[in-house]
Amino acid sequence: MSRRTILFLSWRDQGHPSAGGAEVYTHEVLRRLVAKGFRIWHFSAAFVGGASDEIVDGVRYVRRGGRLSVIPYAVRFYRKHAAEVDLVVDQCNTHRFFTPAWVPREKRLFFIHQLTREIWYQMVPRVPAEVGFRAEKVALWLNRRDRTITVSESTRRDLVEAGFHADRVAIAPEGLTLAPVETLEPKRSSILLYAGRVNPYKGVEIVIRAFAQVRKHVPDARLWIVGKSAPEYFARVLLPLVKRLDLSVGTGPLDEGHDVHFFGYLPEHDLHQRMFDARLLVMASTREGWGLTISEAAALGTPSVVWPAPGVVDAVDCGRAGFLCRGRTLDALVESVLGALTDAEEYERMRVAAHRFACTLSFDNSAQEFERCIQSMLP
Repeated sequence: MSRRTILFLSWRDQGHPSAGGAEVYTHEVLRRLVAKGFRIWHFSAAFVGGASDEIVDGVRYVRRGGRLSVIPYAVRFYRKHAAEVDLVVDQCNTHRFFTPAWVPREKRLFFIHQLTREIWYQMVPRVPAEVGFRAEKVALWLNRRDRTITVSESTRRDLVEAGFHADRVAIAPEGLTLAPVETLEPKRSSILLYAGRVNPYKGVEIVIRAFAQVRKHVPDARLWIVGKSAPEYFARVLLPLVKRLDLSVGTGPLDEGHDVHFFGYLPEHDLHQRMFDARLLVMASTREGWGLTISEAAALGTPSVVWPAPGVVDAVDCGRAGFLCRGRTLDALVESVLGALTDAEEYERMRVAAHRFACTLSFDNSAQEFERCIQSMLP
């Protein structure tokens, strides 16, 4: 295969302070494409402490501009190198580069983890939420005829519903960077864990309310919350909520004496240790591209209880590899958590199934699907 150049556009990369699962996925796929013989340029916004141009695992990372100004910088970069670039991948993570306006259709590929939809109304005031909701529909319409890659069947269905051609939307499933445990050790704790960004659409408030009810039936239950939170959201919403529910709260390094403990951001090793120690991971997110922490916890022997939300249902294999609530309500979440905590036989059955499913996830498979789509577009 001749060496082909792929320009990958995303508003942030794996080195960005706000990087999450989508950025991890992207880097893992891109470094594998480099190993397959492609030349990869990743163009994204600059950030404090980030090099303007560097090579990581064979991927060239170019950083220019900010959240919005990165777009004209990307246009300029592409036009300067258009003769060398064989394909442009526009990654949509709410932010997008509107490549239909400046990249020929035969040279562009659209990549999206999830739609935003109702999340707009949970994250910003109503007027800008209305603007964002409607703008997303228009922006998706621009890409509806593009060759497209996503990570889950949930998002594929959303895209087809938005007007995309079903036969032009491929799924490159999630992978894992951690090695699954080989043996499932007995679980004796009653620790519930939430892991991920701590914001309104992730359903952390619902998890806390559910825990307060669960604890009435399981007195030794505790709740660990791991992830970044805006200081204002923590101080004005989460902390008062915990206190209103008459639960004790701890922050920072673990203090065994508290009902609810907020760890904040944890390094990967420490996060995985918390996943390993917990009895259940609990998630009431509105929607995800794929619930990556669900799969990570399962790989470490901890199954999840989740709401039936897009992306999340894929991570629990539609209830075959995790406890899927009967609805997106507080009562349904409490019911499922109590069932998982009190039915030892069902818990072990689901735990084994979740671990087995997590072991099938591989970034090698993700990269293989990406390569297939890329090759189908190259002359």
